[in-house]
Amino acid sequence: MYHLGRATLLTFPFRVVDQDCWVRRQRGLLLGLGLLLLAGCGQAPPIACTAPVQTQNLLMSEVPRLFDGEQTCVFQMPFHNAAHQTQILKVRAVGCSCFSVSHQGQKLKAGDTVEFAPGQTIELALKPPRPPVPKSDDYNFVVESLTALDAEPIVIDCRGTVRTVADLTLVPDLLTTSFGRDSAPQVIPFEIIRMARTEAETQVTPTITGWPANAEPGELTPRGAAELIDGLWSRRWSTAVKVSPPKDSFVTDQAAVLLLAAPDLPPSKARLMVRLNYGLSAPSLVHLSRVVQGRSATRPIQVISRDKQPFRILACEGGPQVTAKIDNSEAAATHWIALSAMPSEPGDWTQTVTIQTDHPDTKSLTIQLRAIVAAE
Repeated sequence: MYHLGRATLLTFPFRVVDQDCWVRRQRGLLLGLGLLLLAGCGQAPPIACTAPVQTQNLLMSEVPRLFDGEQTCVFQMPFHNAAHQTQILKVRAVGCSCFSVSHQGQKLKAGDTVEFAPGQTIELALKPPRPPVPKSDDYNFVVESLTALDAEPIVIDCRGTVRTVADLTLVPDLLTTSFGRDSAPQVIPFEIIRMARTEAETQVTPTITGWPANAEPGELTPRGAAELIDGLWSRRWSTAVKVSPPKDSFVTDQAAVLLLAAPDLPPSKARLMVRLNYGLSAPSLVHLSRVVQGRSATRPIQVISRDKQPFRILACEGGPQVTAKIDNSEAAATHWIALSAMPSEPGDWTQTVTIQTDHPDTKSLTIQLRAIVAAE
């Protein structure tokens, strides 16, 4: 018999047992039974994807090799059947028609199913589209496991992310400054970032060309050692460019195309923009689009005084096929001119239009007038 109110217990065959020891044994038995029950209730789902979220970091120089011809930029999503019976995997949704999901080369669409046996692992391949510019894009599809007709399906969201980065980047991507009539030269600091697959590729100093005559770039200086970031090596160079006000360039803001290059890379483009706060501003190119031979087409243009100083349009000439109507003969800070053209021959048509003014900084403006002329 047991007597829990005393310090000892009588147990068959008539042994004296310490009460605290007996309680610890019973608790141990209960804990072991509970762990067995939890293990039985916490079984893994019959189907699972071991890598439903994947990312690939690519250089823009690698894109042609990975996407042209036989595409090798592919996300392989593995699915394992841990159940004792055949499982059915159904495609519930595909995020966009711009990419494909396939099994063993067979393209899948929403509603398609794939069967696989107990213990079998299959792969669904996600092929993303070719990235045109450096950016990060996500592509996803959703599948569900039809384990039984009366059971809730297991839903799995699969996602592939393609991150493309430029091999060479100018920071900031647009170098810009502005000048008044009597402004002094200005200094614009900037950096060049080189991204590469190996550390050795980042050791060569890049070059930058295409500077206009009024720009004096400094020497590129490396900033520290190369760093490994998400599987790609990165290194920075810093410098500055001294820009003076442009001479005899008052029609539009000065824009220069810069070329970043390295021995193992094709050139990539960057820009320098110099804005002027004086003189006149007008479009350098006016396109009439499609024009029928022998018929007139008109486009209005605006001539603006950047410093709000009033001026007059003295003349506007473009040859016998161009006529100009000036809205105001008096001095004003802004003028509208309606340019009309009647090309006589089919094909690409170009005509230079010259505008004469009495503005002290901009005595004349030159505009290219273009059109695609269709035969009548």
